[in-house]
Amino acid sequence: AIGATEPRFEVMAPNTDRFKKYAHDNVLLWILREFERKKRKGIEPVGLKRPELAAAFTRRRTYPQTSLPKILKEVSIFEGGTYIMSEPAKGFPAMEADKLRTVTPEETCAFEAMEAGWEALIRLGITIFTHPTSQGNILAVSEKTGLNMGRPVAEFIRQQLVQTPWYRSSQMIDAMKSYRTQLNSALTRARAANDLSEGGSAAESRLAQMSSEDCFNLLTSFYKV
Repeated sequence: AIGATEPRFEVMAPNTDRFKKYAHDNVLLWILREFERKKRKGIEPVGLKRPELAAAFTRRRTYPQTSLPKILKEVSIFEGGTYIMSEPAKGFPAMEADKLRTVTPEETCAFEAMEAGWEALIRLGITIFTHPTSQGNILAVSEKTGLNMGRPVAEFIRQQLVQTPWYRSSQMIDAMKSYRTQLNSALTRARAANDLSEGGSAAESRLAQMSSEDCFNLLTSFYKV
């Protein structure tokens, strides 16, 4: 599961550019497919009313009522209370293919994991903070409030933020990248040492590729100087 154990894909954080792009493209993709569905059924004119769109995207925190009509206007013209389909020059199929580059299965999982973590924070009453450091030093600010419970509350909030799927997945991925870098470096040194220990043309070729600094670093990796 993304953001749970050994993630290969980082969970997006709330209100980031990545989050906003996914939310926008997800809505637009739904609109395009709804237009196509009505077109195949022979409904004329092909259009959508605002309540239809609002009913499809009920998470007001993620899909504000003010943003949905703006997205709808990108592919429609408002006439008589209905948003009538207005196909762009490149066509709906090309636009749909473009949006599917964003709305992938992996990105959808990352989005839903973010939504679950965000909802958990809100149920705890944490509505302003989403990251342990992005809004400044929570603990330092709490001490300036002069409230007796300021510090314990700040520590609780920070503890919850550290457990969010976007923070945990980013930390784990960074750690794995660092581990892979160290592992690749160790394997490179081992291959070089193996070539040198075999002697012959392999050793000569390896030495020709190495600088004096490389030779020194290789020796100190295996021997105490």
